Amino acid sequence: MIPKPIYELLPYTYMGIGLIALISVESTLGKICGLILIIIGIVIHQTRWSYRHRKLRLEDLGNQNARARSKHKIKPRTTNAHAEPISRRQVKCQEDFLKGENSYEQGDYPAALKWYRKAAEQGHASAQVNLGEMYAEGLGIARNFQEALRWYHKAAEQNFASAQFNLGVLYEQGGGALRNLETALSWYGKAAEQGYAPAQLNLGAMYAEGSGVDQDIGEALNWYHKAADQGYALAHFNLGMIYAEGQEEIPQDLVMAYVWFSRSSVLGDQEARNALKAIGSQLSLEQKEQAQMLLQTSVVEEPSGRNRLAARGGF
Repeated sequence: MIPKPIYELLPYTYMGIGLIALISVESTLGKICGLILIIIGIVIHQTRWSYRHRKLRLEDLGNQNARARSKHKIKPRTTNAHAEPISRRQVKCQEDFLKGENSYEQGDYPAALKWYRKAAEQGHASAQVNLGEMYAEGLGIARNFQEALRWYHKAAEQNFASAQFNLGVLYEQGGGALRNLETALSWYGKAAEQGYAPAQLNLGAMYAEGSGVDQDIGEALNWYHKAADQGYALAHFNLGMIYAEGQEEIPQDLVMAYVWFSRSSVLGDQEARNALKAIGSQLSLEQKEQAQMLLQTSVVEEPSGRNRLAARGGF
């Protein structure tokens, strides 16, 4: 693999030489060669892949395309004689929550706030998460991270994984006094232990970066693998990063990097496609055949509900 500094400078080197040729060379052939070098530099710049480990960020909390809205309905009464029946209060609480969902989908944020608050004040964990999100994003109300934290905490205390994850994001990436990497690590850990893939991804990234904790590539691999097992594209990408870069504990392995980037690409990740081109150009035909054999022996299926942000659950 091309070392990072050289790889970062390579497109600018091509473009710089090309520009010099265009300016200083008088012959038509020289100018054409200069133009070709500039184009090559631009192509490399556009297709190069990032060396950072990717994670879900604070701005993702407002990404409409990544949000999984709750479609849960009130569960029917069970025939199990020992089961506790649903109370009228719970039914009313769920109705308020669903009214909030409907208002949100229609873009009526003030109404959504009203209904979410009614349900949240009765202890509805999903409503608490959604209300916290609206405060975090300033939807229908002034942005207020402290209020967002308050409602996320209420849902997190009910062991609601998406709330725990959102707390991790706010504590890791929030500004000023809000930022607390150790607290973020703790909340990510709670959600990750419940099998919540976005939290597993961000927890792995913190271990990979040594952010709020001593760097531990083994732990990063562990959490990335757990998220990847759920078909999480960014986890596949980050596994590819580890093998592409190489670490003291993990030797560089471009074949394995190619395999993981391929899996991420199949799951729809554009940056993985760019990385695949960069890695593929460095592999021999034999290495590519080896990678294809590995891919054929381990099929990756895209699960339903693959999201880039906290899932919004039901009652």
